[in-house]
Amino acid sequence: MKKITLILSVLVAAFLLQAHSCHKDDYPSVCGNPVCTEIFKAVMVQVKDANGNPVKLDDYYTVRLSTEERVSGPGSTPENGMYVVVDDNFISILMDKTEGFKFVGIKNGVEVVNEIYQVTGDCCHVNKDSGKDEVVIP
Repeated sequence: MKKITLILSVLVAAFLLQAHSCHKDDYPSVCGNPVCTEIFKAVMVQVKDANGNPVKLDDYYTVRLSTEERVSGPGSTPENGMYVVVDDNFISILMDKTEGFKFVGIKNGVEVVNEIYQVTGDCCHVNKDSGKDEVVIP
């Protein structure tokens, strides 16, 4: 009997935690109560040199064009010249709308990347509408 009570208690606790983890007010009315995947999405750009080799930038960041605010910068070490422009951390800003972002890359004190991206947020993830997947620098 104790096992059944314990199992029921755990199930009720799990249900209550799940129900309170996502508030209806967190989503625009067009979203309703979405069921999102656990996948963490990002808009990425690969930076290469003229020979096709990945480039390690000295500095890089993304600017939100509507506010001119720097919204991201070096957080993790990019692999194979892949850099994050915007990721799902910005879904609350982008939910149900499109915004422009500028990805800037610096190498040897010179701006070598300056690319504009249009990014949309659905009810769960960010999605790239336009912008380059790959940038080749001299």
